[in-house]
Amino acid sequence: MKSEKNSKNSWEYKYIKSTNFLKIQKLCEQAQKHHLFCFIVGHSGLGKSHGFSNYIINNEFAHWREVDPSLAATSFYRKIISDFEGYQVNEQESLNYFITLAAHHLTRAAQHNLFIIDEAGNFKKGMLKYLREFRDKTEERSGLIISGPPNFYNDFNQWHRDEVRGIEEMMTRIDEYLFLEPPSYDERAALCHINGLTDPTLINQIAEECDNFRSIRKRIEKYYR
Repeated sequence: MKSEKNSKNSWEYKYIKSTNFLKIQKLCEQAQKHHLFCFIVGHSGLGKSHGFSNYIINNEFAHWREVDPSLAATSFYRKIISDFEGYQVNEQESLNYFITLAAHHLTRAAQHNLFIIDEAGNFKKGMLKYLREFRDKTEERSGLIISGPPNFYNDFNQWHRDEVRGIEEMMTRIDEYLFLEPPSYDERAALCHINGLTDPTLINQIAEECDNFRSIRKRIEKYYR
């Protein structure tokens, strides 16, 4: 169980091992072990970030990078290299150079690696063909997980139907999809209980009104203010 200290008082936010959390841990493990390419689909607040951070903390050769909306392809892969090397690389190099060097960092070690790309919905359509190239250069040594909201998954399929260049090649490389569900009523109530709420009326109200973990956390934090 993981907790985060609230700076205003001694209360610490605690997480539960939800169904989504356990599914993410299992998929990450399988993707890393068998070098799979997986696509996690889920709305915000369903526990993706917590699931990823927990896995990365406990697995030395698992790595993570979030897609910023403003980043072009060159900047994205340059940031991956900077994460590994600890410094900014020359901006004047080509995109192919950055993709190749980023892939090298994932393939040079003898251990199984995993690279997680969160907020993949921020990928511009044209950037996906470069992701395919990145995957092709890393599949022998590393698993790859991309994670995004349902609208990105829907766009992805629409681009495939529209025969957008590079999308079909991407889709044929994906080994497994994981669709995250909203937390159950019992999970919502359990999150309230584990964070110290005892009033059954309040717990029921939060569990009934909140359909994701982020909203529940905000209500719990409001309770402690």
